Amino acid sequence: MEAQWLLAQSRYNAGHDAQAIQAFADFLARFPRESRRDNAVQQLMQARYRQAAHAQDPRLLAEFVKVYPKSPLASEAQYQIGQIAFKGQDWVSAIAALRKLLLDYPGSSQAPMALIGVAHAQERLRKFDAAIAEYRSLMELFPEHA
Repeated sequence: MEAQWLLAQSRYNAGHDAQAIQAFADFLARFPRESRRDNAVQQLMQARYRQAAHAQDPRLLAEFVKVYPKSPLASEAQYQIGQIAFKGQDWVSAIAALRKLLLDYPGSSQAPMALIGVAHAQERLRKFDAAIAEYRSLMELFPEHA
């Protein structure tokens, strides 16, 4: 048991996320009642997030949000989905992803930037009235960013 835990930890600490994910999953399957279970689940979740974020793959990030919706990293993953779409100039997808963040995680630290992203995407779509409405919402909801 100790060797398997140390192997998983070592892979996680080295940034070998795919191997760490497998090692933590194996550890949890073999030792479901072990006292380090919660720690293993947390590190498994963080390794999955790092893997998805590093790959800049919106599908992996969306899967992370789906599997770990209450994780503190879920809103960051959702924001990255919107940013990836924005960078790809897929304005409609960017708006959808960033609106999902605003709906599901309204109190997150990414919420003001998500609202700005929605407004910018609306501008790119030449929907200036919609962009103005988003900026007004930003000023109302997040006056510190006005």
